Amino acid sequence: MKTVLIYLLSTALISPVLAQTTVRGSLLDRANKPLPFASIALINARDSSLVKGNLASAEGQFLFEQVKPGQYRISVTMVGFQPTKSAVITVIDSPVVVPALLLNETTQELKEVAVSAQKPLFEQQIDRMVINVQSSIMAAGSTVLDILERSPGVTVDRNNSVLAMNGKQGVMVMLNGKLSRIPLTSLLPMLGGMNAGNIEKIELITTPPAQYDAEGNAGLINIVTRRNTSLGTNGSWTTNFGYGRWERAGVSGNINRKTEKVSLFADYSGQMNHLIRLYTFSRTLTQPVPTYTEGTITRNQRDWVHNGQAGLEWSLNPRTTFSSLATLQNYQSNQIAFNYAKTTRLGLPLTEVNVRDDELNDTWTYTGNVNLRHTLPKGAISVDVDYIHYWNNNPHRYQFDTDYKQENRLEREFVRNSKQTPIRLWVAKLDYSQNLNKTIKLETGAKSTFAHFNNNIRFERQQNDNWIVDSTLSQNVQMNETIWAGYINLGGQVTAKNRLQAGLRYEHTQTDLRTIDGKPLVYRNYGNWFPTVFWVHTLNPASSIQLSYSQRISRPTFLQLAPYLYYADPSNSGGGNERLLPGLSKVIQGTYQFKKNFLLTLGYTRIINAISFNLTVIPAENRQVTRPENLDQADNLSLTFSFPLVLTPWWQMQTSLLGYRQATQFTQEGITQQQHQHAFRLTHSQTFTLPHNFAAEVSGFYQSRSLIGVMHRRPFGVLNIAVKKQLPGNKGSLRLAGEDLLWSSFLAYEVSNPSQGYSATAGGRGNHTRLLRLTYTRSFGNQKVKVNTTRITGSDDERKRIN
Repeated sequence: MKTVLIYLLSTALISPVLAQTTVRGSLLDRANKPLPFASIALINARDSSLVKGNLASAEGQFLFEQVKPGQYRISVTMVGFQPTKSAVITVIDSPVVVPALLLNETTQELKEVAVSAQKPLFEQQIDRMVINVQSSIMAAGSTVLDILERSPGVTVDRNNSVLAMNGKQGVMVMLNGKLSRIPLTSLLPMLGGMNAGNIEKIELITTPPAQYDAEGNAGLINIVTRRNTSLGTNGSWTTNFGYGRWERAGVSGNINRKTEKVSLFADYSGQMNHLIRLYTFSRTLTQPVPTYTEGTITRNQRDWVHNGQAGLEWSLNPRTTFSSLATLQNYQSNQIAFNYAKTTRLGLPLTEVNVRDDELNDTWTYTGNVNLRHTLPKGAISVDVDYIHYWNNNPHRYQFDTDYKQENRLEREFVRNSKQTPIRLWVAKLDYSQNLNKTIKLETGAKSTFAHFNNNIRFERQQNDNWIVDSTLSQNVQMNETIWAGYINLGGQVTAKNRLQAGLRYEHTQTDLRTIDGKPLVYRNYGNWFPTVFWVHTLNPASSIQLSYSQRISRPTFLQLAPYLYYADPSNSGGGNERLLPGLSKVIQGTYQFKKNFLLTLGYTRIINAISFNLTVIPAENRQVTRPENLDQADNLSLTFSFPLVLTPWWQMQTSLLGYRQATQFTQEGITQQQHQHAFRLTHSQTFTLPHNFAAEVSGFYQSRSLIGVMHRRPFGVLNIAVKKQLPGNKGSLRLAGEDLLWSSFLAYEVSNPSQGYSATAGGRGNHTRLLRLTYTRSFGNQKVKVNTTRITGSDDERKRIN
């Protein structure tokens, strides 16, 4: 609550101003085509002060309501076009229609601050919320994971590798339209080392259309990197240094070279984070004997993260384009963990355990893609082939020191384990689109995915200076999986005010998990149909109603199915679960969009066999286990209100308030139980344009108590402040940011099972501490800005299931 009060005191309220009539109009380019989503301002004709701000609709129309009598002008700005002002408009007491405004393309260089100011922080489209990362001055120096944590409805738990959206787990992550199959345990640290300065936008897709894989019950998060496509050579580079408990530093850069037929591009980001991770846990048993255990885990770790990609686009002829893309990602963490656990029974000391855990976590991911796209007279055909290779080496070396209090006996044990996990995937994809007429478009395609996974774990215990294999904890399993998919999607403007899109996707999955010597563990062979429907009704140029329905699936990730094991101490472990079933969801959502940027969204999701990160306790052994489990059913009813406020030309706000009701049903030890929770999440940012090329931003969020599977998560929040200085000429910019200033990003979980006689808590601070970060950014080369379309490749929906 302290976090809420301090954060809310940093915001401001405005009082409404009554007006009497409306002003409307439209925007066209020199070819008389509508210009969508331009920034529109109603300004005072006498002193050019801002009266109202808005965005043009998808059809290039704009509307200002409740305008007082007076004389005004319309000011229009849009990336790639010259700023334009209308003639003086006289408003009396009747609606005013402004003649169509024509915008001319510009070829002048735009400064970085001018470009980022063109787009609002949040934009609502027919099937997704778009976060324009470059509109936030917190972006430079921050990581992609930092941006996700500040995004409306998105929850990141770095401690337990959990990613949720609108209170639901099962989110899939895409990079430039390619679904990542990297495990969340590796993907989140990689995103934590990817510089947000290289990111153009993040798309939160709660109900993906049929051309996307049906994977992900909570929807998709698409991270789109920046690209410049003007002729010539251009690029930028960034360096940052931060200090929290220990030092952090990073560099990133990108370069683009474009001629009339060939485009070459490459980018790289590297980050070093020296971190301390603090955890606490406790559990209380009432049976068979009253027992209490509590402990702490302190991890001193140094992470190195490298992300790089290089690509080629070659126009073979005016209609045919060949492109290729190669990426490399590496995450390496060296850490020493000191774990402590104390147990009392009937109020008397029983044991004290001290554990030293030396761990290396080294992950490499290589991807390659080739694409051929041919434009037809009324459509296009595209072919993709992808290869993904993931490799993880994660050895541990443990020293257990146990003090048996009642026996007055000390015991020391050495245990080590090796863990190597290679995963290989081949993906082939064919897409075809056809414009049936001026308003209706047909899309169809097919896709096949072949995956091979191996998980080799070897546990050894030291006995008399010899290492003896523990066969009960060692394993070597492999999995082969094939997914065949096809889809058809039809959509377009059916009437002047109604847009409809409907699609149907079929996916057939065959999964075979067995030991290396051929013993079957899991075999599944199933197919599913996944319909999607979107309907948009335009009420007026600034208001619309959107309805959508979709069905989706969350397959267990590769490592979730592997029955591996890891230790915090002898009575606190985690691992995989080979009994996991895929989760199936149904999602219905409605959005009312008014005043163009004000969004009110109501959504409902039901998931059968929902896969959730869970903590359970085995009372007879006084042991707790953290691993993924299937819930019988999970329901989520949510209401989101998102809106911008333009207080003055130099002060703007963006707020998103999410309220939701969670309900879960699960079975443990043959007993069916239910959990319910009402929750909310507030995300807020304020930006200030200050004199002398300064700008500032205050942002943060607060998450109330909520459900994660069978566990309750306690409230938490974050407050961030950043200041930016644009240097004269082409000397770049400086940003100074303070992150998590209240040091309130503490994630804690509670679980209780009275019928089994236990309750437990677990929580801690992950990669976050109070942090101060200084960032310098500079661009070079030709900085003309043109619109670029990011190419979606075939393996976007594969990478995350490597988890």
